[in-house]
Amino acid sequence: MNSFTPSALAGLALLPLGYSQVAGSPHEGNAKVDLLIADSHYQAGKPIRAAVRMSYDPGYHGYWINPGEGGMKTEVKWNLPDGWSASELSFPAPQREVTGNLSSYAYHGEVLLPFELTASADASGEVRIVGELSWLACNDKGCVPGDAVLSVTLHSGASSTSTQQEHKLIDLAWSQIPEKDPLWEVNIDDRDGSLHFTIHAKSDNATTLEGAEIFPIDEQIIDPSSAVLIEIGDGVGKNFKASAKRSEYAPKEITSLKFIVKSDKLKRPILIEWKKK
Repeated sequence: MNSFTPSALAGLALLPLGYSQVAGSPHEGNAKVDLLIADSHYQAGKPIRAAVRMSYDPGYHGYWINPGEGGMKTEVKWNLPDGWSASELSFPAPQREVTGNLSSYAYHGEVLLPFELTASADASGEVRIVGELSWLACNDKGCVPGDAVLSVTLHSGASSTSTQQEHKLIDLAWSQIPEKDPLWEVNIDDRDGSLHFTIHAKSDNATTLEGAEIFPIDEQIIDPSSAVLIEIGDGVGKNFKASAKRSEYAPKEITSLKFIVKSDKLKRPILIEWKKK
């Protein structure tokens, strides 16, 4: 059984029984933090699904992988047993946030950041996983940095008995992460201080992107001060278009751009990686 500091116990009642649960100081940095592990047992060489749950205090927001202006993305530095590895945190789609004269890509309330731990090929016995999480929480009056130590003990052997309820939050976390969709073709024309997107669906059955919003993963390419909304495009078939103002810090020539498309009409956000031909 995992041990907790008294200050960390406040956030645990929100979690289903059966999770490996660990939190840092829950209200430091105006956020509560939980480490969710789908299984307290591991098998050598196999991955374990996990997630960091951030719960920001009312009125505060945290930041996406591209924080925009004046923000800082949430990061974790792991101290792992020899041979073990951890994937980068994955981020669901954000929303645009304007605080004063700064525009950012942010989260309010609760956000789940999934990742995977992978045991070493020769792992055995009891192991301790420790991570140092850092984040920035802001409101309209200012920003507060936060940090917490996340830790959990895992045991070797077959998966422990679990129920669907125990995996609900982990499943939800991964279902919100943008993924590539081969149905879409994208071209970007860089001219007149703006990036002009042309998006074409390879299938007439593709979900419409009208009204969807583009969020750039790559920093300092698109100016975050204005929303990038997709409109119906020209020509035959499902064609869409959008325009985005260049960031003042963008390179002279933009040869690639990684971004996501977010819409309530989509089952999950689309991840697109464009490269100039």
